Amino acid sequence: MWNESTGAVTRAYDRWRVTRRRLEAFLKNALKFAKLGYDLLWDELSHQPVGEDPPDIADEFDKAVDGLWPYEFEQLLLSAVLRDAVSVFEYYLEQAAEEVLSAHGCTFPRRDPQESPKWGELRDFCLHYLGVDISTDEVCVIRQLRHILTHQQGELRTEKTRSVYSEGPETPGHTVKLNPEDVLSYVDVLGEVIRSVDRVAYEFSWGGRRLDCF
Repeated sequence: MWNESTGAVTRAYDRWRVTRRRLEAFLKNALKFAKLGYDLLWDELSHQPVGEDPPDIADEFDKAVDGLWPYEFEQLLLSAVLRDAVSVFEYYLEQAAEEVLSAHGCTFPRRDPQESPKWGELRDFCLHYLGVDISTDEVCVIRQLRHILTHQQGELRTEKTRSVYSEGPETPGHTVKLNPEDVLSYVDVLGEVIRSVDRVAYEFSWGGRRLDCF
């Protein structure tokens, strides 16, 4: 029987847990180190000796950071973490499906071993064979956000996406504004879906349960 605390989980789940911890540590440490670095640089520039015509600190800071101010750094970082979290989620689904199929002497049919199953294939496998709907409303919102960040540079092009992905007052134009709390919340949502899949996947891969079609 599936039990996270005792380690009765799939190998795919074990790999996902390690990757998730690293991803969250990366986000936490990158934000912390960036703040320390930006604050230290500003402090150094503000305490430099000045002459009769002192330079503007903001201009000097802008040059020193190559135009990448703290807010922009944070948005790029959060976007990268969110995109990677979705990729890790999809990779878990692929690995869990392969683990189940391997226990039945099968594998995903694919022309190229390097190719991963499409989202629709993973969704259909989980629904039809495991009885788990992974395409929940929350997952759809997160995957669409990943698409917007990856292919549209965070631009909210429709009223529908603007109503779903709210903007902060300081955000220029119609673009996504991310914050660490929301990104970690998205990671938690994906984690709960993974747990719901793994409870069943474990039974079919290690618990001796057989799929009806095999």
